[in-house]
This record gives sequence, structure tokens and C-alpha cells, in this order.
Amino acid sequence: MESNLFFILKNFLKKEDFKVNLKELKFQLLSHPSYPSLHSLTGVLSHLGIENLALEVPINVYTLQQTPNNFISLTKDGQFMMVNRVGSNFELLLENKEKKTKDAIDFLKDWSGIVVAAEIDDEKSQLTDKALGNTFSYAIYTFTGLILIGFFIAFAPEWWQLLHFGLAIVGLLISVLIVNNELGFKSKAVDSFCSGGESTSCHDVLNSIGASFFNFLKLSDLSIIYFVGLVISWLLVFSLGKTDSMIALLSLLAMPITLYSIYYQYIVVKKWCPLCLGIITVLWFQFGSLLMSGINFKDISLSFGNTAVALFSFLLAASIWIFIRPLLNGEQALQKLKIEHYKFKRSFDLFLSVLNKGVHLEPHLPTFAAKEIVLGNAYANVNILLVTSPQCFYCKAAHEDLEKVLNKSSDELNLTIRFNVNVKDNEGIGNLVCSRLLELNATEPAETLLKALRDAYTKDSDLKKWLQEWGVPVNHKTYSSILIAQQEWCVENEVHFTPAVFINGKEFPKEYQRTDLIYFIEDLTEQANNVRAGQEDVELVNS
Repeated sequence: MESNLFFILKNFLKKEDFKVNLKELKFQLLSHPSYPSLHSLTGVLSHLGIENLALEVPINVYTLQQTPNNFISLTKDGQFMMVNRVGSNFELLLENKEKKTKDAIDFLKDWSGIVVAAEIDDEKSQLTDKALGNTFSYAIYTFTGLILIGFFIAFAPEWWQLLHFGLAIVGLLISVLIVNNELGFKSKAVDSFCSGGESTSCHDVLNSIGASFFNFLKLSDLSIIYFVGLVISWLLVFSLGKTDSMIALLSLLAMPITLYSIYYQYIVVKKWCPLCLGIITVLWFQFGSLLMSGINFKDISLSFGNTAVALFSFLLAASIWIFIRPLLNGEQALQKLKIEHYKFKRSFDLFLSVLNKGVHLEPHLPTFAAKEIVLGNAYANVNILLVTSPQCFYCKAAHEDLEKVLNKSSDELNLTIRFNVNVKDNEGIGNLVCSRLLELNATEPAETLLKALRDAYTKDSDLKKWLQEWGVPVNHKTYSSILIAQQEWCVENEVHFTPAVFINGKEFPKEYQRTDLIYFIEDLTEQANNVRAGQEDVELVNS
């Protein structure tokens, strides 16, 4: 079943015309440590680069008039809803997919006062690949079906044989939709088709006891195997010059199963599965094509050749599906495990516990603090210190990772670049490149410095060519003194390897990837602000 909060968030972003990869959106939401809270929702919006605000406001008409035209909220009983203002009324989309329209007075009676609003920046909109992926999948299915039908037509079949074969492909496609539904690969069309009313539910029927045979095969498995086997049988019948007697017999034997399915849905489950009814319709049409062809079932010949072709076809279909089905189930289980893993890993309490195990280092160089390279918000309370060297191969990936973090949260943190190079080799290429970078930091705009840093730390960078392009430092002696102080800091604090990353003086935990920092910036900022506020209170009391 689709997550209630994901359903609301997906429709909210669609209403705001924000295009996003829905698969990634769902993963980020479900793996958030506080899911399914409003905090997880705002966290995902922030992760997508969407400015958002969550407030609890007074419940009155005046406040309601100040709310955005489209926002996410909660009812008084805690149900998520998307609210869309249309004139003087409010259209509500509830998490149970129910739609309501209320005037302001009725809306206020059931409103919690929670407002989650977002400001969509068109330049930051992320294009979705879901629609493209679905279009490609449907195109493959259609193309494969047309190829099979075209190949079958080449045998010059009778009209009823062509109709029977075409219906087998239709049945196979419906069977694929049933499997997708079971595995949780939802589509809006199928979902609305399967849950169109109180008396319809594909989920209830397909997961009932009667939809499983011998606790091994499900109705979806038998459906896939039957129609794949039927398609193979038809192709072999014409290829080998056999008769269609076994196919006719199979269509006849399928009729009691359809009657049982109708009985089971109507009497036992008391719900209809539209996809299952689609399969039943295909089987009845196939049987009808046989009757219209004038076939006499008494004349069906069960020769060894015909039986062998049918047996081989269905055994092949069963073998293929028995091999594929565990892979699909495994993929589904792996996705669930991945969500649980990241949900655990992204717990800030866990991250903070591991981070605080390290020894605290004083990250600042008081003498040269104003001359070091500092990117982002210099006044932010979250400081990332990267100890690096342009001659270090592994530092290139560290720069790329931390630049991604900086781009996501440039207002909430600052990134200090500290070099650890051989200062004894004053004319060494590493020394010259670092001096030039410090010089660019002091004399050029931040954009120029960032470009120089990227060029120096690209995977295929050539530092000699870099110096030719960016030039050698004009005041090498001045910046060499900074490099000496930086290396002395590294020696004093036993930082012997690059890259090394520190968060507010604590070494970044090896259990995490550097890009994981993106998920903790908000909590780190809140914690740092609380610490700063506490220190200011103490100073105020002491004064």
C-alpha cells in the first residue's frame, strides 16, 4: 500500500508543479528517521532544495486568510491533508485519498492550525525520470506484443487462432500488472482501477487464502505461467506443424477455474478484483473464439506430439517464472532493508554519539584565521574543516563530496580548507599550488577561487598545467608562512593523513560517508545554536 504521507507529498509537489523523481522521493521520505512525522516531510523538502516552513498558527478566519493557496496540514484527529484554496472555499485531499470541499467556517472546525508551506524555485526543479521510465516500459511491452503477433501472422493462422493468440498476450500483460501490484510497483491508473469503490480491492482478493495454492503458487504465478505457456505453445504448434487440440482443451479446462474465482470473490472475500476479472474476461473470450470457430471438442486428439509440445511450453514457462519470481521478491525485500538501513543510519542521535567519541581538536588558527580559505557562511555555527593536499589522489573525491554538501546548505555551515603539504620543499609543486590558492582567496572573488579549486582537484588534474593556467603565487613568501602554520597544526594534532574531515573540531566518523552530512546539517545547526545560546546566557549571568 502507498504511504499516506507520500501520497500527500507527491500530490502537493504536483500541485506546485515541482517535477521530481518519485522513486527517489519515496525512498528519501520512508528512510527519514522521524517518518511519518511532519519533520520528515520538511526534511525531505529541504533535501530537495525547496524552501519550506512549518508553523502552528491561531485557528481563526483572519489567520486562514494569510495562509498560502496550497499547503499541507493536519486535521484535528491527526490525519494528513493537502489544502488548496479555490475562491472562498477549500479543497481538501485527505491521506485516505478522500476529497472534500469546505467553506472557511467548516474548515476551521476540523483544522489543527498546522501549516507546512513551500516556495518552489523553478531553477531548482528536479526533472523526473519516472514518466520516461514508465513510457519506456510500456513501449517495450507494446513492441514485444506487436512483434509476437506479427511473427504469428506470418504463419497465416485462421481468424480465431489469431484472436486466441492476441488474447493470450493481453492476458499476459494483465498478469504482469497483477504481479506489479503485489510487489508494490504502483501506477496511478491501476491503483484507481483496483480501488475504485467499496466493493473493489485487488489487494484483498490477491492476498486472501484462496488466492494461494499449496502455499507455494499464487494466482498471479499461475496466470503468468498459463499465458506465457500459451504463447509458446501457439508458436511451437505452427513452427512444428502440430495441431491446436491441446490449446483448445486447455481453454475448456480453464472455464471451471473462472467460475470458482467469481464465486470466491463474490461469496468469500465479498470484494471484486478488477484485474482478476480482466483475466476471467480474456479466458471467456478465448473460449468463445473456439466456439465461434465451430470446433468439436469430441474430436480433440491428444497425440504424443501435441501433448509433448504443450508440456514443454508450460514447463519452460514455469521454469522461467520460478527463476524470475524470487529475484523480484528479493529486490522488494532488499528495498525494504535499504530503507530500514538508511533510516537507522540517518538517526542524528546515533551520528552524534559516534561523532562525540572522537577527541576534540581546536579547529581554528587564531593567527591566520582571516587568511585561510573559508567557503559558505563564515558566521555559521557549524564548521567543517577539510585537511587536504592537491597532490593527494583521495582528496579529489573529498572535495567533490563536500562541495555537494556546501551547495545544499551554504547558509548553515562554513567549510575551511586547510593544507598539509611539504613546507620544506618551498618550490615544490604542491607548495606552489597551495600558495596560489591562498593568494586567489585573498585577491579574487569567491567564484574565481571555487573554479581554481575545482580545477586543482579534478580527477584528471595536472598541477603543472594548473600553474601554467592560474600562474605561480606573486607573494609566495607570505602564503608559505600560512602553509607552515597549517602543517604545524597538523603535526600538533597528529593529523598525518589527507583527506581528514572534522565537524566542529570532532573527526568525521569513518562509519559514514561524507555526503551523509547533508542529512545532519539541520540538526547540527540546531545543536550548535543551542550551545551558543547557552554560552551567551552564562556570559550574561556572569556579567
